[in-house]
Amino acid sequence: METKSIEKWFESIEIIRTMVGTMPVQQISVFTYIALNPGCTSPDIEKALDMKQVAVGRSVRKLSDLVVKNRDGVRTKTGYELIVNEPDPEDPRRHIFHLTKKGERIIGLVIDIFG
Repeated sequence: METKSIEKWFESIEIIRTMVGTMPVQQISVFTYIALNPGCTSPDIEKALDMKQVAVGRSVRKLSDLVVKNRDGVRTKTGYELIVNEPDPEDPRRHIFHLTKKGERIIGLVIDIFG
């Protein structure tokens, strides 16, 4: 077994864990796909990762700067703030995704590990 590769994989997981806390594997996959395909859309992610629309929607909301309102009307940011979710200029019904500075920083650290 190639332990060096596993060590690098572990280091990259630890970067994500220390910078954003716990993140489900499905969201890591979506985050990585967006990093590899800036400007992608939900249908792109659904097809590439064989995920249902609702699962992709849930993941991109959590990866972005999701704001929720509690029963008292207080707004709280609960998203990871790793991606930007914005309307497609060519078709406002669609949304395109790309990384935030924080998302780029995480990907940069992971790239450094794998050299």
